[in-house]
Formats: sequence, structure tokens, C-alpha cells
Amino acid sequence: MIALFILSTSICFQFITAILALRLIKITCNRWSWILISSAIILMGVRRCITLFRFLTGETSQPPDSVAEGVALLISGLMMVGVYQIHNYFQQINSAEEERQKTELLLARFGRILDNSFNEIYIFDGETLKFTQVNSGARNNLNYSMEELTHLTPLDLKPGYTQDDFEELIAPLKSGQKPLVVFETMHQRKDGTCYPVEIRLQWMKEESPPIFVAIIQDIAKRKKDEQRLSDYAEELKRSNKELEDFAFIASHDLQEPLRKIITFGDLIQEQEAGLDEQNRNYLTKMRKATLRMKNLIEDLLHYSQINTEQAPYELVDLEKKVASACEEFEQVILTTQAVIHTENLPLIEGNKSQLQQLFTNLIGNSLKYSQAGKAPVINILGRKKEDGYWEINVEDNGIGFDEKYTELIFQPFQRLHGKSKYEGSGIGLSICKKIVDHHKGTLSVTSKPGEGTTFTITLPAQQPLAVVAHLPNRKP
Repeated sequence: MIALFILSTSICFQFITAILALRLIKITCNRWSWILISSAIILMGVRRCITLFRFLTGETSQPPDSVAEGVALLISGLMMVGVYQIHNYFQQINSAEEERQKTELLLARFGRILDNSFNEIYIFDGETLKFTQVNSGARNNLNYSMEELTHLTPLDLKPGYTQDDFEELIAPLKSGQKPLVVFETMHQRKDGTCYPVEIRLQWMKEESPPIFVAIIQDIAKRKKDEQRLSDYAEELKRSNKELEDFAFIASHDLQEPLRKIITFGDLIQEQEAGLDEQNRNYLTKMRKATLRMKNLIEDLLHYSQINTEQAPYELVDLEKKVASACEEFEQVILTTQAVIHTENLPLIEGNKSQLQQLFTNLIGNSLKYSQAGKAPVINILGRKKEDGYWEINVEDNGIGFDEKYTELIFQPFQRLHGKSKYEGSGIGLSICKKIVDHHKGTLSVTSKPGEGTTFTITLPAQQPLAVVAHLPNRKP
């Protein structure tokens, strides 16, 4: 019975070995070799099956030799293990080959991406500094071939750079002080023309041999844009200078004739008794027109000086500024029985004279456009926002206006009502808008005819350090 068990097991091992050998055909792609080997193993198994069959059917009465069958079993087992190991070995080889092909495809794709990049990419030796790889973007821009570039170094592309200059530049990289050096320079093409570039240079000492990798961007367009912005800034500076000159003229040369007209008008008015009704009417109109002109010039002067005024910013108590504005309209408030209510107005950083002007203009606007026969009510309410800004609403119960004119009212000299009914220069709200903009805030308005108007101001509690660095506790 032991001999039969050994014989059966040996037969199983041989057929398993044959199956493994057949599977190696697909793995190794060596068809005929493994067919022959598996055929031989199968025939050996068939021969053993014949022996087993004869013994089981009684064709032979002599049982198989246990020792011989044991040796045969050992041989079959060794063959099976050997073929199995070969099977695993080739599987590992195939897996490694698949990974290698995937890596090669990935590297090829990565290489194509780098080669087709609009940025210029250079790789050069860490010792000789000669280029080893340069992408097509760089080659096309420089008009050098790869063969030519392998004989060049970065110094050949940088006019005016010496070996010492370059060594000083890369010293922080080699010492490990910096992982990356970013700088701007000029690159010289093969034809001698130059173009500005921004270079991001890295030192890769882990590579063998160590290399430098430079990613370079052609910044010619950016430099043109920067020059254009610089030209615009110069033009703006010139325009501001002209505006300052105009402000000087407006404050002196234009106002001087008006002062004389007003003075002479006052002298004539002293002789009013000698004037007839028509001349007195002419005199009144002349004085009103002169005062309107004077107010207009003063408003224009205020408008032009908002952005150029050099007064330092300071902590401003808006409650006090509103109170000062109310004092200017004391007589109007008494006459109209106006009620002005303030609540939660903050201290903010700003130009105190401009903020005074802001609330003077807004309160004056609410008083001017009040409803006939109805006492003006003006609420000035503050609210702290989460973004570090204050929101201040100036609400009134005046005549209001159609909101389709919202943008119009902040433009200079734009009026929604005739100046014969409501006096003014038409520039007051423009001044308010410019003051708020100058303080890095916003000014908006909502209104309905007959229901009043609400001006909403947002102002930062703190201004940039550049304009308030003199204030206590405002250190960077």
C-alpha cells in the first residue's frame, strides 16, 4: 500500500510539473522548448500510470518496488519544485520588464513634456558646468543645436558674467545655505541678440555626478509691461503735478479777482440807497453768482487736493467730527428743527480734515434735500464688521431719488435737481467718494423717491503702516 501511495503521488507531481511547464510557454515565449519538456514529463507520468493500472487490474501480481518508487517520487518532486522555481523566476522577470517599460514610457512622456515646455530648461555638470541636456524651448530661442550646447557653459550665454561672478552666485547652493537661487539676467543668442530672463537655479548633489538644473523664463514681455506701467506712473505723476499746479492757481490766481469783485460789490451795496430797483437786483445777482463761483473754486480745490494732501493720518474720533459738522449747520438745524442722532461711531485712523469734510458734506446734503414741511431726521449709525472695517450708515428722511441715478450722483458737476431750487456746486458727493476711496474704503447709496436716502460708508479701522507708522502701538 505504501508503494501504491508513493506511485500515485509521483504521478500527480509529474502531471503538475507538466502543467507548470506548459504555462511557461506564455511567460517565456519559448514555445517548443517547454512543449518538449512538458511532453517528456507527461510521457513519464503515463508510463507510471500504466504500471499502476496493471497492478490494480491484476495483470501483474508483483507490487511496485517501494525503494524504486520512493526514488522516482523524489525525482518527480525535485522536478516539480525546479519547474515551479523557474516559473516564479520568469514571472518576476516579466513583472520587472513591465515595470521597466512603464517607467520608460513615463520618463519618455516626462521628457517630452519638459522638452516641449515654453520655459527653457537647462541641465549642466556640477564640475565642468558644461550643458548635458537642454530642452527644445531653449534651443529654439538660442538657435543653438544640442551638439553645440554640449561644448558651452552658462557663462557663454551671459554677457558680462565672469567665472568669479558665477561661483559667487552658486556658492549658497553648494554650501546648502539655500535650496534655490532666483535672479534676473540677460541671455545671449547665437546671433548676438540678448533677451531678459528670470532664472530659478537648483543644485542636485544627490545625482551622480552632481548637476545644476536651471528653469528659465523669457521675461521680455513682462519687462515691456513693467516699462509700460513705469511710463504710466510717470504720466500719472506728471498729471498730479499739473493738478497741484491747477490747485495753486485755483487757490490764488482765480480767487483773487473774485475777492475784488466781492469787495467792490460790498462797496456798491453800501451805496444801495442811491440805486434804483433794477440796479439793486443786478447787484444781488452779481453777488450770488460771485459767491457760487467762489464756492465752486473752493470745492474744486478740495477735490484736487484729496489724494495729494500730505497731512499724516492719526486717530480720529468720528463722533467729534459729526458734532463739528453739526455746529456748521447750527442755524439750519434750528430753523428746520432737524434731529441728528448718532450711535456707536468709532475711532479710526485717517486724515482728520478730510473725514470732517466727509461728514460735513453728507449732513449738509441731507439737510438740503429734506422734504418740505417735514423736520429732517438724520441717523448716523456705526457697526464693527468682522473683516476689520467699520460700516457707517447716514440715513435721512429726505426727498430721496430714483436709484437708476446712483452712479451719476458721485460724478463731479452732476445734479439730479435744478440749481435754481437747490444751491450747490454739484461736486460735494464727488468729494465724499474720493475721500472714502483715499482711505481704502467704499461709499454706496440706496434711496427711494419720497422715502429718504441712506449713504453706507465702509472704512478700515487701521490704515496701512506706511501712512500711520508714527502712531503709538503701530509697529510692524
